Parts: sequence; C-alpha cells; structure tokens
Amino acid sequence: MMLFKQDSTLSSSAFSLLSSSSRSLMSDMGNWEDEDTCLDKLKAFCSENRYHISSELIFRIAIFHDFDCEDAKASIEKSADNKYLHLRMHEELAEQFASSLLLALPKLRTRKHNSRVIYMRPSQYQPSPENEELMIKSICYTLNDCSKSEADCRDGVAMVINMNGWSTENFGPGVWNRFLQALQGKFVPTKVKAVLITDAPKDFVTVWRVLKKSLPFSFSRIVYLIKEAKLGGYLTEGYEEYMPSDFCGTWRDAKELCEDYVDQKAYNEQ
Repeated sequence: MMLFKQDSTLSSSAFSLLSSSSRSLMSDMGNWEDEDTCLDKLKAFCSENRYHISSELIFRIAIFHDFDCEDAKASIEKSADNKYLHLRMHEELAEQFASSLLLALPKLRTRKHNSRVIYMRPSQYQPSPENEELMIKSICYTLNDCSKSEADCRDGVAMVINMNGWSTENFGPGVWNRFLQALQGKFVPTKVKAVLITDAPKDFVTVWRVLKKSLPFSFSRIVYLIKEAKLGGYLTEGYEEYMPSDFCGTWRDAKELCEDYVDQKAYNEQ
C-alpha cells in the first residue's frame, strides 16, 4: 500500500545523488512518505498521547492530508473536540434531512474517481442561524457517512448542486461561503473530488465570481458550472435511476429518498 510508485521512493543514498535543486524541490513537497510508514507513525503518536482514535479514522485523516504526517498529527490533536466528526441522526438532524435540502445517493458513483454522490438543492433552504448550523451538520454527517471505508476515503465524494429555484434571499453569499468551507474539509476530513453546479442562473454566476476569488485553486478547479444535460458525462451510466425527479429523465421521489436514508441511519445507530 503505497502513495507513490515504487520507483519514486528514494533511499537516502539515492536522494543524495540528486542535484541540489531537485533535493530542494522534493523537500518542498512536504513530509511525504509511503502510506504504511505514515500510518505506523500516526498510530504510535496516538498511543503515546493517549488519543483514542480508531484505525479507520486515522486512515481517513492521513489520506485527507496526503499522508503528510505532521499535518495529520495536527488534525488528530483537534479531532477530540471536533463536534462535527461524530454526529448522530438525532431528531433535529432528521428534520433537516426531511426538508430535502441534502441527501446522499448511496448507489450512484462518478465516472472519474468512482466517488460517492451527494445531492443538494439550495432552493429548499430556509435561512436562519439555526438552520445554517443544521445545514453544516447535515453536510458533515453525510461526508462522515461517505468516509467509513478505506475505499470510500480513496474514492472521495462528489456533490451535485441543483440550482433551479435558487435565489440570494434563501441562500446568500455568506451561507455559500460556509458551505464551501465544509466541502474543503474545514470541518471534517473528507476529500471532495468534484462539485457539479447545474443550471446556475446569471445571478449566481456573479456570486460565484466573487466566491471563487477567496478559494484556493486546488478547490476552485474541481467546481464545474454545467447544464443538466451534461450530468451524464460525470456520473455513471444509468444515473437517472438514482436521482430525485428534479431533472429530465429522473424519477425518484426526493422525500422518499430522504426518509429511507434517515430511517436506515437511525436504525444502524441503535
């Protein structure tokens, strides 16, 4: 289990033969190392500091930080106090999912990366400080749910955002900013591999141009503003069968999908 190909893992003697400029460039890449070595160091770090963290969470944190041990250690230190990392399907959260603002589509994947898909319709959001926090919790809950296995952590997550019916009154720039922070991993360590914003009105394009300036290029480059008809180029064949009936050719009832998801998660957590 290696992050880099075998021939890119250099011994100290081979490293010394590189030119000074090459050594400097590789040093600037960060504290990279093979996966097993990084994971062993992180497990030892947790044991030494009495951090009671599962192997699954250690792996999730490590891969989110590209197996940079120092960054992963800093994240582990913060994880004990991270209220978003161990959410459960309590009554308020279940009610938030019932609004059909957000739902996971467990059987749907992307063509590239094989990422799990989360669907969102901002027009369903009712603005209030309480609902904004519940929205963030529902996003984090879903990201956590999509990051339970090693394969899921490697494949990452894709977000499909349906902009039909959106307005700045119900989902303004401030809410967008916090939402995008969640997708960047500011609250929980899940790699989002693609954000597909469909049928964005002209008003949103203006908002997006402002938001984009504050985003790192590594994230803004995975955000795509597309027409609904282009979804098939990003999602696996037959995606219409699993999507809510908000698009042409899709037929699943959004409320039913949300109810099924909430019931399943509440049952699993008993």
